Amino acid sequence: MKFYDFLRGVAIGLMWTVNGRIKYMNRNRIPTDDNYVLVGPHRTWWDPVWYAVAAYPKHFIFMAKIELFKFPPLAWLIKSAGAFPVDRENVGPSVIKIPVNELKHGNRSLIMFPSGSRHNDELKSGSLLIAKMSGKAIVPAVYQGPVSFGQLFKRNNTTINFGEPIIIDRKDRLNKENIAKYTQMIQDAFDQLDHEVDPTFVYVDPKREKNKPLRLIFFALVRFVASSEPSFDLISFVMAFDPLTSSLTSSFLLKLVDFLLSNSSLSSVLRRIQPPIQ
Repeated sequence: MKFYDFLRGVAIGLMWTVNGRIKYMNRNRIPTDDNYVLVGPHRTWWDPVWYAVAAYPKHFIFMAKIELFKFPPLAWLIKSAGAFPVDRENVGPSVIKIPVNELKHGNRSLIMFPSGSRHNDELKSGSLLIAKMSGKAIVPAVYQGPVSFGQLFKRNNTTINFGEPIIIDRKDRLNKENIAKYTQMIQDAFDQLDHEVDPTFVYVDPKREKNKPLRLIFFALVRFVASSEPSFDLISFVMAFDPLTSSLTSSFLLKLVDFLLSNSSLSSVLRRIQPPIQ
């Protein structure tokens, strides 16, 4: 634990030097006598550090993709900071057992991002399951600040805002209806917390913005085909593909556009495309 405190001191020094002042709002809403599941929208790869620093003196564990543990020095560092590995391709029971055990029997809380990714807006139910199994509260929080390295060095002020704890009723089964209910409660809390910090705030995913020109070209082609082929289901196609293209790499989108342009019959090509299931 002493090394955790040392890392916190180093993180604060770096954060102040690079990014300037950090503002904390409503830390009085954080439980002080028990562990909890701290959840927030994942907006940058360093927001777990900001959350952990903001909620000090509580110590935390958090999930990290297994690829980060392949380099021994980095693996040692992030383990010391409280990380445990998660294989996103083959998620095992440990992803639930480790945090539940720590929340129930240890002295560290959990930082978790319900969306699972910085480029996904849909909230998943993992945090609900962990909170219910451990009997601990969910504490929503939001980060408003730099979301790219370029912004980080402009010393823009960063704000962390904490919400009221959300309790999962032990009597509630995590069926589809209750998952939707609690997920909406979390999303509503995020929206309210963002509004408390800045009523005009709108989060823009840097990756989505980077791919925006290519996405516009791609969907312009789709609309062209739809206008010349009445039977083409434009709405269904766009609804299926748009969430995917927002997170695709630029190189993939370029190849896709080139492929469509090089084909003599765009309508037949688009009919054969099966949007991958996420």
